[in-house]
Amino acid sequence: AVHEKNFKILLITTENADSPWIDRLPASVKHLDFGKFAVRLQHEKRVELLARILIQSTAQTIHNINSRDGWEVFKNFGTQLGAMGKCLFSSVFSQEQIAENIYFGYSPAYISTSHSHLIQVFCDTKWYPQTQIQLTGLQNFFQTLYFPFLGKLNSYSASCEKSAPILWASRVAPEKLPQLLCQIAKSLPNEIFHVYGEVELSCKSELKALEKLHNIKYFRKYDSFNKIATLDSYKAFLYTTKFDGLPNVLIEAIASGLPVIAYDVGGVGELIHTDCLLSHSDTFEENLQKIRDILDSPELLYNSWKYSHDILKSRHSWTSFVNTLEQTKGYFPTLSQEEYWKKYYSNPRVLSKPDHESV
Repeated sequence: AVHEKNFKILLITTENADSPWIDRLPASVKHLDFGKFAVRLQHEKRVELLARILIQSTAQTIHNINSRDGWEVFKNFGTQLGAMGKCLFSSVFSQEQIAENIYFGYSPAYISTSHSHLIQVFCDTKWYPQTQIQLTGLQNFFQTLYFPFLGKLNSYSASCEKSAPILWASRVAPEKLPQLLCQIAKSLPNEIFHVYGEVELSCKSELKALEKLHNIKYFRKYDSFNKIATLDSYKAFLYTTKFDGLPNVLIEAIASGLPVIAYDVGGVGELIHTDCLLSHSDTFEENLQKIRDILDSPELLYNSWKYSHDILKSRHSWTSFVNTLEQTKGYFPTLSQEEYWKKYYSNPRVLSKPDHESV
C-alpha cells in the first residue's frame, strides 16, 4: 500500500534468519538484514544501534511487525523518535494465556511501557482490540485492520465423496494442538487426514504419534496452500489451535474453495460460520459429534463456505485495506522529504538536542 503511493520504503529484518518473503518485495524497496549484520552485538547494543539507524533515517512512519528489537526501541527510545517527528505504529495479533490473568506475547510485554510513544496499534481482528481494552483500558488505541486477500477467489471445490480426505495444514507446534488432531483422527478411523506443516523440535513425539495412525498421511512443510489444496479432492479443512488471531491459512482455505471446520478461538469466529465452529469449553466427545454432523451435511459445508467467501470478497478486499490505512492519521507521511528534512534535520545538533517546538 505504501509502495503504491510512491513512498520510499526501507524494510529492516531483525531476526538472524532467512526469510522466504524477501523475494516478493517490489524492486524499489530497500532491505537491511539487520539481524545478521548485528548478530555479534549484545542485545542492548543491538537495540541501541537499531534506534540510532531509525532516529537518523528520514523515515516519517515506522511500523513494527513482530520484532522484539523493534519493541525494545519503542520502549527505550520512543521519546527521541517522537521528537524527530516520526509516527510509530505496531501490529499485534494474539497472545497466549499461561494462567489466569497471566499472558505471554508482545502486547502484554510492551504495550504498558510503549503506548505513550505509539500513534496506534493494528490488529487483524475485532476480538483482540476488545481483549486489549479490557486488559489495558486504552480506548481508541487499537485499530482493526483486516488483511487483504490478493489471490484468486476460487469457486467451491469440496468433494462429497465419503472417501475424500480431510486437509490439515499449519505448523506442527504445541499451540496448534497436534495431539488433539491425533485424538480426532484416532476417533474417526474411517476418515483420511492429509497433514502438512513444518515440525517444531518440541513436537517430535506428537509427530511420531500422528505417523503411527493408519488414516494419517504426513507430507511435511509446504510453500503454497493453494498448491496443496489442489493436489487432492478434499471434503473440508480442519484447523486445531489453542489460541490464535485470524490465521491467514483459514483465508487461504476459503479462497481455495474449501469449507473450514475450526476451533472458535481469537478472531476465528469473525470469518468462519458458527455452524462449523468447535469449542474448547465443550467436551471432546461433543466436538467429535459436531465434526461428524458437519461432515455428514454437504449443504451445511457449502453454506458455511459461502458465508466466509462473501466476507473475504468484501471485507478483505484491497480497497477496504487501503481505505483503513488512509483513515489512520499519520500512517502515510504528510510532509515531502524536503520539508521533513528542513524541519528536523537541517540543524546537525537536532539529533542530540531537538528544539522545543519538535519536542
